[in-house]
Order: sequence, then C-alpha cells, then structure tokens
Amino acid sequence: MNVLTECDKYPGRLREICRGTADLPPEKINAYRHRMGLKPFDLNDTTFTGFSKPKSLHRKPEVEKKRERKIPKQRRKGGCCGGKHRKQVRNSRSKPAAEKVALGPGSHLKQLLSKLGVEPAPNCSCNLLIEIMDDLGSVGCKLWRASLLKLMHKNQEKYGWSTYLRAGVGIVLLGWTFKINPANPIPDLFDWAVRLAEQDEL
Repeated sequence: MNVLTECDKYPGRLREICRGTADLPPEKINAYRHRMGLKPFDLNDTTFTGFSKPKSLHRKPEVEKKRERKIPKQRRKGGCCGGKHRKQVRNSRSKPAAEKVALGPGSHLKQLLSKLGVEPAPNCSCNLLIEIMDDLGSVGCKLWRASLLKLMHKNQEKYGWSTYLRAGVGIVLLGWTFKINPANPIPDLFDWAVRLAEQDEL
C-alpha cells in the first residue's frame, strides 16, 4: 500500500501528517506515523520530497521575569534604619513567585474532559489528537477546526452510553450549561480549550 492510499482514511491535517507534507519536523512526523501504526519514512531517502519546511503556527509565550518590589528604607522614630524592613526584603527574596505554566489547546481539552469524568479510551486516537492540537497551537487549531472536530466525533463513537451520561451530568453539576451544549458538547469544549490556550499565549 502506497503513502497516498494508506493516508486517505485520515481527515485534513492528519492526512498531511500521514503523507509527510505537514509543516512539522520529519522526526515528529515519523513519531506520529508510529502512533498511527504506520511505517516511518526513511530520513536518508533523498528522493522523497514530502517533508515541508517547519514553520511556527503560534507564538510561544514569553516568560517575563517578575521584578522584585523594592521596599524603601524607613527610619524608625528615635533610631536608625529598622531591621523590620530588612527582614521583609529577605522574606520576599526567599519566596520566589511560581511561574505560570502555559498549556496547549490539546492539554486544556484533556483537562476539561477529565473534569467531566471522561478519560481517553484505549482504542481511540485521543492522546494523538491532544499532541497534534498542542503542536498546532490556538492559531493552527482554528485553521484546522473542521478536521479536528471530525476526528473528535469519530473518537466519540468508541465510548458507551454511560460516558455520555456521566459527561452530561458533569456539565450540569459544574454549571457549564451556559458554555457547553450537553446534547453536542464536542464543538463547545474544543472552542473553550482553544480560548484557554490563547490566554496562556498572551
């Protein structure tokens, strides 16, 4: 079976990854093909022209260093510079502020589903989808929204009615009914995860 034939069953973005024409490093494409159960491309084969030059689809968040707040020295009444303020400065330096960890759209989607009690099924490509969404970033997920939603609906078929019931109850109990349609939650969950990733990228 040639590359074109074996990749026809995948939608949009996944088809490009399968064929090696996606804008990802060759090593990453081969890793995805391995997850798909396909033979990796020969990186030493100079006749293969499928690999595209990788390009960034989303802006990586810049981690800014928080400046320490300098506490001005104050003179105590009837004495010299107080040790109280020096102690405050030492305490502020000994407790560095925790840096916020930026998550991709796929990781945010996984967290949202986990809160609803939905975990990746053993026979679905859920974890692969999460990795692809993280690689695409918020901008790429918007561009490939239709293809990614198609794959999500395909994975949805791997779950039983008990999972749907649990997710529906979770949406109501968490007060998410104003954000998510319990009858068809996938598009709303996808868009919510992308918005959360956009906030992390600021």
